[in-house]
Amino acid sequence: MRMTWPEHLQTGAGGSILLEIETPTLEPARLAENLSTTGLPVQLEARLELPGVEAAPQGIIQQAVPESQAVKFTWQVRANRSGLYPGTLWLHRLVASGAMPGTPERRLVAALPVRIQAGSLLGLGAYAAQVIGIVGMLAGAALWFDWNRLLKLR
Repeated sequence: MRMTWPEHLQTGAGGSILLEIETPTLEPARLAENLSTTGLPVQLEARLELPGVEAAPQGIIQQAVPESQAVKFTWQVRANRSGLYPGTLWLHRLVASGAMPGTPERRLVAALPVRIQAGSLLGLGAYAAQVIGIVGMLAGAALWFDWNRLLKLR
């Protein structure tokens, strides 16, 4: 199981959180046993809890576990204010319930901590900082060009 996320974000800019799970991590013998007893494909559920950060998609994401292929969950995140945002990524496996046939039981596979630090440049968001950077580059280029022209005239 591998998870990647942006530890630092520019305020207003986006990033992505990726959770990738290799099938062998999920004990193939048990997965096959669960598949054969229920007749349904094994399902994984993932949910991202990151208060104060916009995340898409929201809520629970379900995916079937294909044989010998990695399962990937991806979220797009954006922080609109500076600060430290701790959260948790929950991963559950749905298994057949003995108590209520036809209703799957959720079993916790992992609770992975996520921490994102959002910051800004002089209190500016990502877009404003980019615009100021571009204007600064253009002004610097214009001044350099004019300075070189003045030196050549002398």
